[in-house]
Amino acid sequence: MKKILYIILLVFISLPINQIAFADLKLDKIMEKIQSTESNLVNKIWSDRNCSQYSTKTLKGLSEYKRCKKGLKPSDKSFFKSLSWKGKKNNKFDPNKPCDEYSTKTFTSLAAKMKCKSAKKN
Repeated sequence: MKKILYIILLVFISLPINQIAFADLKLDKIMEKIQSTESNLVNKIWSDRNCSQYSTKTLKGLSEYKRCKKGLKPSDKSFFKSLSWKGKKNNKFDPNKPCDEYSTKTFTSLAAKMKCKSAKKN
């Protein structure tokens, strides 16, 4: 009678252990699927492309960097290109130029006009 009780007790103890081991195996498979899906999502969002040539210190560079990470080419038509400064004017002092042609809107032009007037006095 004792032997039968021990056998029954052993069977009842071993059943949950087998179920736990089986559940653990399923859990490992699920975890592997989750990790592979997660890595795919991370690669889609942050990408593994090398976009180090774009600076992230400026807004234009940051927008180009984001486009590169998404897999898009840098845009030729850009809002930031419309903000580019006008071409530099040559406002340096020219002794043959009349003093009235120099503008006083910028510091460089004003300095050139002052040099012109002082040169004309001498």
